[in-house]
Amino acid sequence: MIKTVWCITFYVSNLKKAARFYEEILGLERKYEFSSYVGFECGGVEIGLVPKPNRRVAHDASPTVQFLVDDIDMVYSELKAKGVDFVNKLHDETWGGRQVAFKDPDGNVLEVTQINWKKYFDVSAGGARSVTGTEVELNHYVPVEELAGYDAVLVGVATYHHDMPVTFKSYFEDAAARNVSLKGKTGAAFGS
Repeated sequence: MIKTVWCITFYVSNLKKAARFYEEILGLERKYEFSSYVGFECGGVEIGLVPKPNRRVAHDASPTVQFLVDDIDMVYSELKAKGVDFVNKLHDETWGGRQVAFKDPDGNVLEVTQINWKKYFDVSAGGARSVTGTEVELNHYVPVEELAGYDAVLVGVATYHHDMPVTFKSYFEDAAARNVSLKGKTGAAFGS
């Protein structure tokens, strides 16, 4: 049912101050920034910062843990059948997530999320552009010989990495054969 922890979100009183703390003091890499959200990379788990709500909401301002799933509708149905206490309705987010939040027996808020990766990367690129000194180019294909000109290369594959399509495998082999170093530059997103 659950694949991994996707994100842990903290509610903060001052978004800019908190973002500086996580970036400058803790040394986390800022992935993207919006007026209402800042996301950081932390060993494959996103650390998210959101301004504390000014009004009472369906849950308190404790951290929220988001679990990544393949089929949100199926997981929602299973959890509902098991009597889980939901704090909101199953819904789509503008950034590409489809999710629902619920409480564990102690009242901690948990979420399950399925991600539309194309939409997520399109929105993330827009947010990454807002981070000072970051340039983002979304491209479906970059010739191998041009990869050296990029600071980072993110590959999105609609399958699990052990079933990586031959075209991607040969792409990376071609880069190695041309002595195009991708060390420390590559990232990947794999999903079904």
